[in-house]
Parts: sequence; C-alpha cells; structure tokens
Amino acid sequence: MQVPRPLHLLTSIVEALQAAVARRRERLALQQQQFGMVRAEVEALNRWQEEVECLDVGGQRFHARSAVLSGHADHYLSALVSGNFAAAREADDSLFIDRDPQHFALILQHLREGTTSVPHGAAARGQLRREAQYYGLSESMGLSGTQTCLFVVGRESTAIYNSKTHQWVEIETPQPCGG
Repeated sequence: MQVPRPLHLLTSIVEALQAAVARRRERLALQQQQFGMVRAEVEALNRWQEEVECLDVGGQRFHARSAVLSGHADHYLSALVSGNFAAAREADDSLFIDRDPQHFALILQHLREGTTSVPHGAAARGQLRREAQYYGLSESMGLSGTQTCLFVVGRESTAIYNSKTHQWVEIETPQPCGG
C-alpha cells in the first residue's frame, strides 16, 4: 500500500524536526557542561579570594592569601593566620603587626615566589636580615650566618646561589656614577 503524498510530506517534516531537536539537545548538553566547568572555576576563585588576609604592618596595608602566609615551615606569619593562637584583629578585620613596613614586600615576595631579593647597601641588607629574623624566615631566605655562594654578575643585577637553601637571591647591581 502506498502512503498518500500529504502524509509522506508530513512524515518527512516530523523527522526533520526530530533531528533538529536532537541536535539542539546535544548543543544544550555541551553548553551545560561548559557552564558547569566555568561555574566551578568561578566558585574556586571566589573561595581563593575569600582566604585573603589584610596585614597592617606599621600603618601600611599588605594583602596576601592565607595559603601564602602559611605555606612555608613554621614562622611568625603562619602562626598568626593559623587560628591556633588568639590574634587581635583590628575593627576592619586586619591583623596589625608593629614593625617597619619598608622591607615587608620582600618578605611577602619570598613567601609567594620562594625567591629573595636583597636590597643594595649594607644598611638595607641588615634591616632586611633583622625583619627576616623577627618573622622567623632568615634561614629560608638565606639571610642567616655564613654560607657558600655562587655569584653570577650581570649588567643590571647580580644573582647569588645559596647552596644552603638551594635558592637564587637577586641583588641590584649599583650603576657607576655618570655612566
């Protein structure tokens, strides 16, 4: 028996619509999967940002993630954010540290990157060493005692390899006067 022409046409239209709906469902499923991945990334980023500590060091504000502050072996800053000790917070929830903020950025750089940039000049190096000792980081920063070093002198900076900590420390190379 032969299918009448209008019914055949209607069947073709229904099949085409079903195929189009199936393609749309596949695209929608893919978009939902991609949205789920982006959503998970955004949620992780939000959690990561919630873990930011505001430190008021001698009146200057610094921000660092809790994981950065507690990432190295035990030291003052890791104890401060650990929650194991009662740390007095300011009204704005910051942690006040009664120290000179001049070299604190170098302390944070070390905690974030594992490198130590040592300032030029004996006085500045001594100040950084004292700050590192206060925070309990002088050993990990390579600023304690005598050590065997390898110097690599460059045009703009000098790199020192600390064999004790297995880290490179960068020192700005002083420029000659008038040159």
